[in-house]
Amino acid sequence: MARSLRAKSPGVEIAWIGGHRGLEAQVVPDTGIPFRRLMLRSLRSVDMDVHVILDPIRLSLSVPQALAMLAWRRPDAIFTTGGYVSLPALLAASALRIPVVMWDGNVVPGRSVRVTARLAGCLAVTYESTCKTMHGLRPCFVTGTPIRDPRQIGRAEARAALGVAADEKLVLVFGGSQSVRRFNSAVAEALPRLVEKVSVLHVTGDDGYDEAIHHRDLLPDDLRHRYRPERFLGDEMTEALAAADLVVGRAGSSTLSEVAAFGLPMVVVPYPHAAGHQRRNAEELARVGGARLVEDEAFDAEALLAAAAILDDPALHDSMAAAARSLARPGAADAVVELVLAAANRRPMPDAAHLADVSKGAAPAAPPAPPTAPATPAAAPPDWPALAADLHAETGLRGRLAESMAPHTTMRVGGPADLLVEARSTAALAAALAFARRRGVAWLVIGRGSDLVVSDAGIRGMVVVNHATDVRIEGERLIAAAGTPLAKAATVAGSAGLSGLEFGLAIPGSVGGAVWANAGAHGSDIATVIESAELLRSDGDVVTVPPAELGLSYRDSRLKRSHGDASDVVLSATFRLSSLAPEAIGARLDEIRRWRREHQPLTQPSAGSIFRNPEGDSAGRLIDAAGLKGAREGGAMVSPRHANFIVNAGTATAADVRSLAEKVRGTVEARFGVRLVFEVEFVGDWSGWSEEAK
Repeated sequence: MARSLRAKSPGVEIAWIGGHRGLEAQVVPDTGIPFRRLMLRSLRSVDMDVHVILDPIRLSLSVPQALAMLAWRRPDAIFTTGGYVSLPALLAASALRIPVVMWDGNVVPGRSVRVTARLAGCLAVTYESTCKTMHGLRPCFVTGTPIRDPRQIGRAEARAALGVAADEKLVLVFGGSQSVRRFNSAVAEALPRLVEKVSVLHVTGDDGYDEAIHHRDLLPDDLRHRYRPERFLGDEMTEALAAADLVVGRAGSSTLSEVAAFGLPMVVVPYPHAAGHQRRNAEELARVGGARLVEDEAFDAEALLAAAAILDDPALHDSMAAAARSLARPGAADAVVELVLAAANRRPMPDAAHLADVSKGAAPAAPPAPPTAPATPAAAPPDWPALAADLHAETGLRGRLAESMAPHTTMRVGGPADLLVEARSTAALAAALAFARRRGVAWLVIGRGSDLVVSDAGIRGMVVVNHATDVRIEGERLIAAAGTPLAKAATVAGSAGLSGLEFGLAIPGSVGGAVWANAGAHGSDIATVIESAELLRSDGDVVTVPPAELGLSYRDSRLKRSHGDASDVVLSATFRLSSLAPEAIGARLDEIRRWRREHQPLTQPSAGSIFRNPEGDSAGRLIDAAGLKGAREGGAMVSPRHANFIVNAGTATAADVRSLAEKVRGTVEARFGVRLVFEVEFVGDWSGWSEEAK
């Protein structure tokens, strides 16, 4: 919430008022937000002790304390999650006529939330059914749960930051700050069997950490690296979620919302002492098929091993991931902030439909400029809902309307595609493209979304995200489907004792994109190792062609130079490699990982190298020599670590990235007389930009 508020209202002042219990006293000061404590403490038990007498006294003393704090600071608005601890501040706000926005993330709010909701001006909730539960107490808006922005980091970058190999299966286990003991016990008992199949990132809490380290030390040397216990994950939780394949955890609102935003299957164990809130939350995710619910008393080592077995069934895993993603509202913080700013400025509240678009990450509805050269002239724009229905009826593929492109690119920017389809097999990819061609619909195929900057206006047409990831070894050849991450192909080859693709570990894109751009790094490129490529022609024929017919040159190919419906699409590639000891290949891969960690901004979203290297020089050196490291345009920044990377510092738009890239190119040309050539592709509706800039 604080990040979003600062992004939408630069210069805003934020202060935090809390109680004498909980993690806020540890976490809030580190963010730079001023933190003041009231005398009262949160209520967590009904034990008959001295606090039964002291708590009402603390509450009564906290009301004038809150009144004094608010009278001194005179905030324009208050945001609260309601409940007992908020009561003094809400009573004080009511007396001082300060508007209040209250958020609650549970399907059924607790009694204290229902009571304090009467003191708020409006309510923001995660679930539509919650508004009905509140019985019209106050205007109620469905925004989702404010969470970490899933667009901050991509999966490849997150795994590199955590030291997790691209082909490892990672289970993230955490039980919340107050309820981890059952999880810790289950992990300890299951650990020797668990790490034989998967890697485990385990958040233990302070009390369980030393014991977890002890159990890790008992593991065999070759498996010990697969278990990583952590006391607590703050901002690193974003990396953990982006890197994970499966989550095992409690059913707090934030946890479930983050799992949905990252599209992760979950085994959820509701905390039994949460007044039934967690069970109702868990049932909501389980109802759509995104989670498997296990009761607390039934969760043990065997239940944890059964949870990990989800990763053995790709079809089940994918269906659960898709179901979880259907509940995602990655822009929830932005939606709630719009309510807070409206309250602070005494403006009417935004309408519910607009907030729904914002919370789901869709750009506000604004009529895009018409394409200057439409692929198929038409008297009226396509009926996308009807086309999506026809697509499903004819191919079995489900498309998503007005899907934000930001989560599908490594730059984490971009407006909506009219229709987005995810193809999980080569056959599905071919079927989607055949449908688009039959209907005369403009289309674009992407893989992992690196080397792309999608415009804020989005993409007019159908985007097909290729997730076909089959890989097989035949002798000294590796054959990989186009959607396979190149880093995965490199690690599979290395495990098989085949050398030549190690450079691919440094490239965040897919095999198809790498062939299309003749990607390269560390002194090698695709042209060096490719033996053939399987292409889908515009007429539907599938052909296998040698490298000579691909027209490969430095970061270029014939495929890259062709556009529109006549373009060939890479379905798979065959690489001719050479035998080498796996240990030697592993050492080379470790060297590349180490180099990337030291020299590239792996923890921030980027599209990769922005410019091609000019002959005899490097773009990064020229940009650095021009003094542009750290230069910013809005939320985009030239990486201080590698000058040929523009990173999303958290709030960047595509226009920010494009403007900064043009500024860098112009400055380098003015200083050194070298006109840098873009390596990234700017795709989508860039109306208003000069043709030369495009």
